[in-house]
Amino acid sequence: MDKYSRSLRRHHNDRIHKHALKVVHQSMNWSLKNSMMSYADFLYSVVRIRNNLKACSCWMCGNPRRKFRDNLTMQEKRENVRYKYEVQEVDFLHRVL
Repeated sequence: MDKYSRSLRRHHNDRIHKHALKVVHQSMNWSLKNSMMSYADFLYSVVRIRNNLKACSCWMCGNPRRKFRDNLTMQEKRENVRYKYEVQEVDFLHRVL
């Protein structure tokens, strides 16, 4: 086992926790003075989204395979178009030669 694995894991945990803190603070425009949310609720929401940095599971934030019927991400759709184009090009070259 690597001797830096525990310290590196803790470092990344702290780094991700700070990023989640920033995301929650910006998304909720949160301040202690004028908020209905308590500090404990604020920390709970930070810990809740720390693992995947998604605050909700709406159609914009969630997995497109679960939300839409075609079950393909945008990257996969682009790759399919690129593949079809390459197959057509190879077919054309085989016919010409």
